[in-house]
Amino acid sequence: MHKKRTAPPPAHPGSRLELLEAVFADSHLGIGISRVADGRFVEVNSAFLRLFGYRREEVLGRTSLELGLWPRPEERAALLERLRAGEVVTAFEAGLRRKTGELGFLTVSARLIDWGGEPHMIGFLTDITERKRVEAALRENKSRLRLALQATHLPVFRQDHQLRYTWIANPALGLRGEDIVGRTDVEILGRKAAAPLVRIKNRAMREGRSLREEVWLVREGQAGCFDLIVEPERDAKGRVIGVLCAAADITERKRAEQQLRMQADILASLEEGVNLVDAAGIIRYTNPKFDALFGYPEGELPGQHASVLNAPGETDPEQTARDILAALEQDGHWRGELRNRRKDGSVFWTRANIVAVRHPRLGRVWVSVQSDITALRQLRMERDAANHALERLASHVQDEAEALRRDIAREVHDQIGAALTGIRMGLEHLAPASGRPDGLARLRGLVDRAMADTRELCTRLRPPMLDDLGLVETCRWYLRDWSRQTGIRIVSRLARLTREPEDALRTDLFRILQELLTNVGRHAGGSRVNVTLGENSRGLWLKVADNGKGFSPDDAPGFGLIGIRERLRRHGGDMEMQTGPAGTTVVARVPGARS
Repeated sequence: MHKKRTAPPPAHPGSRLELLEAVFADSHLGIGISRVADGRFVEVNSAFLRLFGYRREEVLGRTSLELGLWPRPEERAALLERLRAGEVVTAFEAGLRRKTGELGFLTVSARLIDWGGEPHMIGFLTDITERKRVEAALRENKSRLRLALQATHLPVFRQDHQLRYTWIANPALGLRGEDIVGRTDVEILGRKAAAPLVRIKNRAMREGRSLREEVWLVREGQAGCFDLIVEPERDAKGRVIGVLCAAADITERKRAEQQLRMQADILASLEEGVNLVDAAGIIRYTNPKFDALFGYPEGELPGQHASVLNAPGETDPEQTARDILAALEQDGHWRGELRNRRKDGSVFWTRANIVAVRHPRLGRVWVSVQSDITALRQLRMERDAANHALERLASHVQDEAEALRRDIAREVHDQIGAALTGIRMGLEHLAPASGRPDGLARLRGLVDRAMADTRELCTRLRPPMLDDLGLVETCRWYLRDWSRQTGIRIVSRLARLTREPEDALRTDLFRILQELLTNVGRHAGGSRVNVTLGENSRGLWLKVADNGKGFSPDDAPGFGLIGIRERLRRHGGDMEMQTGPAGTTVVARVPGARS
């Protein structure tokens, strides 16, 4: 700012000179007078000397440039032009270098005076070094704050004592700065939604202290949660004149916390035990059910190796853990039953389902869900033992039945057959002397039929050739006899066996062939049957295929098929069956069935 030169008020010459000398000597402003012609100082006051750090004799006769006072020569020339034009220059900023070499800043106010008939320039110097430092630091802090606000997107704002916004950075909830400044929270959000904000800000101003709370806000259906910090703002007299606030948007964090709490509640309420193990086998998490299942207090299992859960069995606990981890690394999941031990050492069984997942902090981890099946396993073992006993009993009954059949067939053959043969021979001997040939002929016919029925009964009970000639020849004889009786064509391929099967298997295979052919004769309605008996390195197999009408797979299986499956099961075998409009094929297999 420039002022026109005005004439000083009149005063008494003596008093004015004394006054000017006192002002010059005691002024806190540095005052220096220099000739316009060469710029050399002719007079300076004490404040001037303190400002530059020189003694009086070191200053007089030197120029401002020699003393380290800027501006540069061209700037000084422009300054003189303005002064010659009658201006009074005020607050002209310049740099200085003190005698110590320290740099500083000052403002210069200058005017021209006529002293001793020669133009001089008088300058008033004010040290503004500290002010410039503070201004630079303030600019730097403002720049840092602006960058920080831009980087963090943190809403920061000021409100006056009536809670009207006067300044805001990074508005949230879809608002803009122009939508906020000059308005209150109630005007922006509505009375109900703004109530939490108004409450905490009024409380901070009323109590005169900082407050921090989490607040949920809703605007136009958009909800957000903010970590709000409110700091009262005071004037120079300490009176609260408003609030400075910062609000961190923690919506995603709060939603994640709610999700975690919900998941924790779900895990805590599960009837199954859940745990999380990292790739090194260290337990990282257990739910309350898992802790109770293994008999540990809550929080004691995390940090221990998973092998503490495994009870010794066929492998040691560490090997069990390694085997499971290896399977998880390869397949990503593992299902099975585990033999476990509680903290007190007691053993129990669980069914475990373990899957591999990716944890954001721990990396690859394994999550297992386990349920106690100790009682179920005990029931299953009892069931299996009962089934095994029933299988042994059924096998024993079947063997006893076959032995009884063999004995009955032998007795019938040996006794009734021999008796009938004797009767037949006796009738032949009596024939010439009886005089009644027709009656004897009828008796011979009855005896012949009885002998044939006896042979048939023996065959049905147990063909004697099964023990005498073996399985293959008995099957070949039976197929011829069955084809003759039913009129159904038989195509057979019966391999020569390297060794004859043991008696129980030989009998069961023959009975299976009998049952299958009986089903064909009764139900298939076909005209041809293919029968194959084969042998390979895996065991024996019997195949019966007809060209009949087949049957529906949904039909309940008859006792004949159930009996076939039971006969095969006692030898570790199985049966496959295919049926349709083109006929039915049954394959019975017995592994390793050679003795």
